[in-house]
Amino acid sequence: MIVTIRKLHAEGENTATIFAAQCVFGLILCFIPALKNWAAHDLIAWILMIIAGLCSGVGQITMTNSFRHLVVGEGALIQMLVPLGVATGGIFFYQERFTMLECIGAALILIGTMIPALRRQVKLRPS
Repeated sequence: MIVTIRKLHAEGENTATIFAAQCVFGLILCFIPALKNWAAHDLIAWILMIIAGLCSGVGQITMTNSFRHLVVGEGALIQMLVPLGVATGGIFFYQERFTMLECIGAALILIGTMIPALRRQVKLRPS
């Protein structure tokens, strides 16, 4: 995804257009399941959903724009940490517990992101 976003930026597409395309395709994928399970919501729920949508939108458009300035390898490392951050949020906010397989996966993600960073740090040290 990072490579595609950087390529689109290089070809002259602006961040808003890229973000809009992501939103449209996401809407297409979610529209039928959302309608299938539709339920009425009260005003507070609508307000909270709008606030959550705005926060998510601002975060996503900021991230899409930042990929223009990041090296692909660095952006990929950041993206690899997202599932770990989501899982950590689940533990702290919803008292979810990791299974052994999830712990192994988290460890592999951390190791996979540390190795390139450590390799780069070793290469940058003066001899």
